[in-house]
Amino acid sequence: MMKKALIFIISVIGLIFASFIIFDQKEQELNEVSVNHELDNMVGVYLEDENGEYVKGPEIPLKDGGYTFNHAVCENDVEVEWNEENWSLVVPNSSSFKCDLYFEKSKVKVVDTVLGLINVNLDVPNFNKSSCTTGCEEATVGIYEETTNKGTTYYFRGDVDNNYVVFAGFYWRIIRLNENGSIRMIYSGKKDEIDRMGKSEVLANGYNDVGSYKNIGSYKYSIYLYDDFSENVGFTYTIGLQRPNGVGTNSNIKSILENWYTNNLQKYDKMIENASGFCNDREVPDDVTWSSQSVFSYVGRDRIQKHLPMLGCSNPNDLYLTKIGLITADEVAYAGGTFDYRNELYYLYNGQEYWTMTPSWVNRGSAYLLTVDSNGHIDVDGGVAGTLNTIPVINLRSDVKITGSGTISDPYVVS
Repeated sequence: MMKKALIFIISVIGLIFASFIIFDQKEQELNEVSVNHELDNMVGVYLEDENGEYVKGPEIPLKDGGYTFNHAVCENDVEVEWNEENWSLVVPNSSSFKCDLYFEKSKVKVVDTVLGLINVNLDVPNFNKSSCTTGCEEATVGIYEETTNKGTTYYFRGDVDNNYVVFAGFYWRIIRLNENGSIRMIYSGKKDEIDRMGKSEVLANGYNDVGSYKNIGSYKYSIYLYDDFSENVGFTYTIGLQRPNGVGTNSNIKSILENWYTNNLQKYDKMIENASGFCNDREVPDDVTWSSQSVFSYVGRDRIQKHLPMLGCSNPNDLYLTKIGLITADEVAYAGGTFDYRNELYYLYNGQEYWTMTPSWVNRGSAYLLTVDSNGHIDVDGGVAGTLNTIPVINLRSDVKITGSGTISDPYVVS
């Protein structure tokens, strides 16, 4: 049986000096030796540039240098392999070889997080397009990164299948890893109930069933006496002010969420953080003067309609440092939803219309928030006096203990 040498390559003006390991496939034994290679053992290195073209490089890139091995072209039909783990070339033992090695720009990078090592995609999604593996405008699916005014956050996009969490007797889906390393996740139902129904069917992306297990109930966002006042879009509000003066008065939805937290998550309180907060973006465009009764759009609606979502909160007065809140419309856009297209396949689709906490617009007759509708697209006309499904979002601390791989069959388990 042919023996192969594992060549650790160092390029010095085209000459290679290396040590290698002879691997006897029959006897499964490893024997280390050292050699000084023949001068005709030469390698050319080609690196992919910004235009996708290969250009000759000075040396083999480092293992974590932003490149991955693509292929090799060798003279005399010499067959070689690339060992990714050891970042080395495997060639037939004692063979003379002349090869050109081609390295493409890495499409992913590995990041160490509270979830363990995760693969983060390096390409940038087009937020004009909905995202899922097949059947959407774009197939940008997986984990991506974004930089905010607080640092780097890693978000899940499309019909991902590795963001399932079991915590406090409920299923959740991870929205993103916050800038401080904590885990932002959205409620997906009672574990016992969903397990009885068949979790693979109920939790799977694109499952269309408006059963109550997908939310904690249907509620009005606001029950303020006059629903046409723009104060109603506030998570808390103060009459006559664009933002509350201090704490303000709780909206109906905030009270509902906090009561649910007390009844279901209070005993896990030490595992849930409030530093990341929840953004109730009440900014208005520069050419708009806020008033209680008028006609105007909030900048959150403008961002969504222009496909320019933002993670973070531009005004710190709109950031609620609470332990429970709602998803923002911007987070829905990062996850693969859009204003223009329905998406019944990404992980935030569940066949229901539900609240976000991003204000949309005011038109004298009513105040509106952005919602996720029953077709999975972002709707700008969620009237605050309407009754919509309510789905909690929480942030787990970055130091929680987690096991599992995040799939339906092996979800992350928090303990």
